[in-house]
Amino acid sequence: MLPYITNAEKTHHLIDGTNRAFVARKTTFGLAESIKNKLDKAKVNEIGEWFKQKILSGHQKAIASVSWSPDNHQLLTCAEETIRRWDVASGECLQVICRTGILLHDLEGKVDIFVEEQQQITSISLSRDSRFLLVTLLNQEIHIWDIDGDLKLVSKYGDHKHAHIIRSCFGGLHEALIASGSENSLTEAVSANYVMKTDDDAFVRVDEVLATISKENVRKGLLYGLINYDAQPHRNEDSKWYISPEEYPKRTYPPWAHGPGYAVSNDIAKAVYTKHKEGTLRMIKLEDVAMGIWISEMKKEGLKVKYMNEKRVYNEGCNDGFVVAHYQSPREMLCLWQKLKDEGFAKCCN
Repeated sequence: MLPYITNAEKTHHLIDGTNRAFVARKTTFGLAESIKNKLDKAKVNEIGEWFKQKILSGHQKAIASVSWSPDNHQLLTCAEETIRRWDVASGECLQVICRTGILLHDLEGKVDIFVEEQQQITSISLSRDSRFLLVTLLNQEIHIWDIDGDLKLVSKYGDHKHAHIIRSCFGGLHEALIASGSENSLTEAVSANYVMKTDDDAFVRVDEVLATISKENVRKGLLYGLINYDAQPHRNEDSKWYISPEEYPKRTYPPWAHGPGYAVSNDIAKAVYTKHKEGTLRMIKLEDVAMGIWISEMKKEGLKVKYMNEKRVYNEGCNDGFVVAHYQSPREMLCLWQKLKDEGFAKCCN
């Protein structure tokens, strides 16, 4: 699937607040000859002027926006009540959509997908791989649609603190975040359902982490990883994991997940962030143990906690079938990745 985009360098559109769209071209020194070959010479009599080529009529209400196909052969016009698809060369209307939604049209004409929404749409954004469509609605919701194969609504976000959300887009590494902007000049990053912490010498199979968590369908109160249920503080001052009685006076830790790779649900991550900003988060130097302590305190406050023990997190090296392999050099990580691609199985390199 390819999105409709505006090619501002070659072709331009004009909207005058009426129910008509004007297709125009501007001649420049670089484009003058090629445009002369395409247009009637009577329309090109002076470089730098605008010439009206087509008037596309048919909408009953004012046109709000137009968008070009990547090859400039087709045009979408959008009014309050309809979407129309036009052939630019002939000016013929090829399709009329009278529902609230987004039309995705294959340029080869083989497939049409219509994403229907119940609310007025304020913006759309397509992921770089053309698999996901991000839709911002007037009721402050953001929807993510999977348009690869069977059309499916995969996520909804509706907990915005700011009114008048008008634009949203994918962002971050691998487009893992959503950024939304509002009319009051505030921008909010909509985070994922889970946050994972790993070490820089750990190889993580993110796809397997997500698949395992999805099977349990836990969205709140989750700690996923290699869980240690009965660890005691190291009191030997020569140990790198030494914790003094002043830092943590109890004899045992609450359940915690080993640091090479663990994930928490969004609500836990937000609570940790909030408590830190308020200055109420008790800090100790072992972040994985600290997370277990913080979650234990949230549990006392009423949070229902789900501990998901993943035994395929290997915190002392690599074992075949791993989800997380610790103590891996950059060369070993490249080897692990290549084996996954070639053999389709998590197999260690040493």
